[in-house]
Amino acid sequence: MFCMSHAESIITDQVRERVRRDGVDLRTDRELAGRYVSDAVRRYSERALGGSVPLLVDEAVTTRQIVATLTGFGALQPFFDDPEIEEIWINSAQAANYWDARVSLVRNSSGAGKTSDIRAPAAALVRSSAFGQRCE
Repeated sequence: MFCMSHAESIITDQVRERVRRDGVDLRTDRELAGRYVSDAVRRYSERALGGSVPLLVDEAVTTRQIVATLTGFGALQPFFDDPEIEEIWINSAQAANYWDARVSLVRNSSGAGKTSDIRAPAAALVRSSAFGQRCE
C-alpha cells in the first residue's frame, strides 16, 4: 500500500499548483499527468542532488504513485491495475483486504499510514460513475 512521503507530498503539491495555474484536468489526460509529474520529479531530484531536500529512493515508482494519486484511486490504484486482484474490501479508513488469485489468498493492506490514504480514493471510487465494478 502506498503511504505518501514528505517528498512525494511536496511534489504532488507542486503538480497541483501547476494544474491550477494552467487550468487543466489531469483526470482526463493521463499522458499530460505523466509529463507534469515527471517534470516535477526531475526538478525535485535536481534540488535533492544539491542537498536542499532528501533524495528520492526510486523516481519511476514515485512518478507512478503520484500519477495514481492525481488521476486514479491513489493508494487503491495498484489493486485496480493488477489483473490478479479480483476483489477489494475496504474495511476502514486505514485498511483494505483483497483477494490475490496468484496465491488464492486474502491479503491485508493495513498499516498504510494516514487515514486519507484509503478514505479519499474510496470516496472517489464511490463517486465515480465510470467505475464498472460492484461497489458496496
